[in-house]
Amino acid sequence: MVAGSKAAERLLLPALTHEDPEYIRAACMALLRSGTEVGVDSVLRTLTQGEQDARKEAQRALALDGGPALRREYCDSEQELRAVEPREALHSPDPAVREAALVLGLVRGQRIAWQACQQQLDARDAAGSTARLLLAVGGDDKDIERLKSLLQVSNLRADVLWALGFSGRLSAAEACLPWMHDKAFASIAAEAFCSIVGLKLEGPLVSEEGSGDEGFMSPEEDLDGDPRPGGEAALIAPHPEAVESWWARARKGFNPAERYFGGAPFSASGLVPALLSIPMRRRPPLALELLIRSQGRIAVEVRSWTHVQWEQLHAAQGESGRLKAQPFAAWLGG
Repeated sequence: MVAGSKAAERLLLPALTHEDPEYIRAACMALLRSGTEVGVDSVLRTLTQGEQDARKEAQRALALDGGPALRREYCDSEQELRAVEPREALHSPDPAVREAALVLGLVRGQRIAWQACQQQLDARDAAGSTARLLLAVGGDDKDIERLKSLLQVSNLRADVLWALGFSGRLSAAEACLPWMHDKAFASIAAEAFCSIVGLKLEGPLVSEEGSGDEGFMSPEEDLDGDPRPGGEAALIAPHPEAVESWWARARKGFNPAERYFGGAPFSASGLVPALLSIPMRRRPPLALELLIRSQGRIAVEVRSWTHVQWEQLHAAQGESGRLKAQPFAAWLGG
């Protein structure tokens, strides 16, 4: 921002309380991009203390442009980030505040944010959905087992299947197989399974009854109706017996100790190449994992223009070797 923090205060800060949500979002994004302390702090204050509509717009702006703001918060040692919002945000009654606090806390390397993820694993709101996804991509074997146990909770099942598909674990893939027999969850279970093991649903592997699941909430929608990242997708309905037969033959070629993406061993260094190749629907969770494992250095704006995403991803390729590869709990601080 050319005119600095004084111009931000004079022109943008009043817009944070505007009655039009579009004004609020635009102001938040401009303040985040300013890189000034007053700009970032005002957006975070709106997130934690603003009216409901303002909090939602601040959260959306952080999803789009939070990376540069988070990078600004690095200490000179680049080992940790300064606290920018109160710890009580992790236990806020507002799901949007808790969701943002989970992500911001993990980017800063705070163990308390990981503990909050584990505590909110079964929450039936946007924060719970994000907690489940974070445990899938950053958890250990025990976390994956806890996540799999939630498949027995009917109104969380679709969301859990979605999260398991990003875990890359063979145990998660196998947990999806029984749900391919349930018409309400068959397609999303197949999507999760195939994303791990690399199976392409075609020919005899496709159900003759058509495609698309019936009666479940899309993982792109949170539980109060707000759109989630990823957009709509026409999912293919599997032929469950044919998929199970294929897996019985193919399983011996997989190592249970590995994490897989599209049937190939996958590590943190593969996040950038993966984001260059996967469909738009599946980019947001990987971009979120990349943001956390890079501790804010690599922020891909998955809702931005395609050319912007390509520029960000190509610029990030040199950073891949510096990503933290272990489960989150192994490198989080106090």
